[in-house]
Amino acid sequence: AIVRYNYFRDIQRISKELRGTFSGDPERLSELRQIEQVAEHNRIALNVIHQVGACDPSLEISFVFGHHTCFAVAMVKRA
Repeated sequence: AIVRYNYFRDIQRISKELRGTFSGDPERLSELRQIEQVAEHNRIALNVIHQVGACDPSLEISFVFGHHTCFAVAMVKRA
């Protein structure tokens, strides 16, 4: 069996811990919020893929850089 681990949950947990560290730096805090949004969207996309099945031919997966310039968000749609 293939073991899958959802790293996006870890990112969300770690980012919450870092908020206090960056509270005095609005620029870093803003970037942290963007990373949190990417992690949340990708966590949901990963859950959808797992529920539907990655081999489902009706699934369309694309990546966009809407929330952060370096980290893409997975967009999952059914054809």
